[in-house]
Amino acid sequence: MNQQSQPDPPPPLALSDDAREHYSVEQQSLGVEKNDIVKSVESDRTFAIVSSGAIWAWYATNPLNGPLSALYVLPLGISPLFVLKRFAANAAMDQIGTYVRNMESRLMPDQTSVSNEYVAGWETWLKKNRTEWYRKYDIVFWGAICVGNLSLAIAMWLRP
Repeated sequence: MNQQSQPDPPPPLALSDDAREHYSVEQQSLGVEKNDIVKSVESDRTFAIVSSGAIWAWYATNPLNGPLSALYVLPLGISPLFVLKRFAANAAMDQIGTYVRNMESRLMPDQTSVSNEYVAGWETWLKKNRTEWYRKYDIVFWGAICVGNLSLAIAMWLRP
């Protein structure tokens, strides 16, 4: 144990050249997976805006009356599904990042640091230096979509 009563980091792994090659390919694969998740999130944002807009455009030209007016909540009902998918994407990105940071600490420790505080690797650097602006942006974006869809549903119900 070190002075801050935290457990000592695991010892560095000694890997064969084949194992290092496998790790390198694995890192590339995880990078591709993270890029795919980011592309999916961007696609979901676009689809949420376009689908909500298309539904509201149709409602504006084809007003619903009576029991069918309950369909005005359809865009609002779809929005939380996108939000849940975004939470799942965050969880997947966090899992990949945690795994990569663990491997970085085992394979690329800074030998000059007793506590292994300084580790060479992107994920480790990112964890220490990341700002949460992107996640805050997500909250604002999806909140605006939900509030906008709710506002339009109320406006449609209250129209003469």
